[in-house]
Amino acid sequence: MRAADETAGAGGVVGPSLVRVICAELYKLGHDRTARILTGLLLLCVCVMPLISGAFGGYLIVLLAGLIGALSTGQEHSDGLFALTLVASARRRRLLAAKIVTCALCSCVPTAVAAVVLHVTARPLRTAEGAVRSGGDARTVIAATVAALLLSVVMGCALGDLTRTGLGAAALWAGCVAVFSAGTAYGSWFDPVRAPWSLALNPAAGLTHLMVGESGARPVSGLASLAWSVALLAAAGGRSRHA
Repeated sequence: MRAADETAGAGGVVGPSLVRVICAELYKLGHDRTARILTGLLLLCVCVMPLISGAFGGYLIVLLAGLIGALSTGQEHSDGLFALTLVASARRRRLLAAKIVTCALCSCVPTAVAAVVLHVTARPLRTAEGAVRSGGDARTVIAATVAALLLSVVMGCALGDLTRTGLGAAALWAGCVAVFSAGTAYGSWFDPVRAPWSLALNPAAGLTHLMVGESGARPVSGLASLAWSVALLAAAGGRSRHA
């Protein structure tokens, strides 16, 4: 029985299977207070923001999902727990894969369930023009949201492993999200993601559409307006119940 649960690692080192490592990481993540708080905030945003703005929490939920991956991996490097766990798991790639899977399960699965239940019961998702999204359109938005969270978790875990510090990885991820959210609203480099099809998925593009209409004019730039726009994007997901 035990031999069936074990696989050979690099250099002939025998270690537990990937399933056992994932189960162990799920147990650790479930007892991590920071991960529980971030997951709770993520679910809160997913459940509340559509009722307020007609869309999910936009860059805020992306930020939270990435922080779960960055802190869970980076902080273990800082505390020395990663090295101890690596001794037990025998292979570094197996341990990193397990961390990515566990972080994705803790962020994407509850989000998908909450989003589907919310859509079925309340149907709060709306377009940039304020129209209620139909079944197929809403499913596309939910799928795109879950995919964005999955990508954020992978990038967060990668940053945590590269920087080997939880706070450093979290700060770097937050900076990346802030730059991208501001760039999609202001920078000409992000014109491709402001295409008409992206209005259904990109919160920053949706907010820009609501702010400037069809004229194509750019909002007035400046540090104050830039900071305010980033705050709006994070808090409201770039949507409003605009008819």
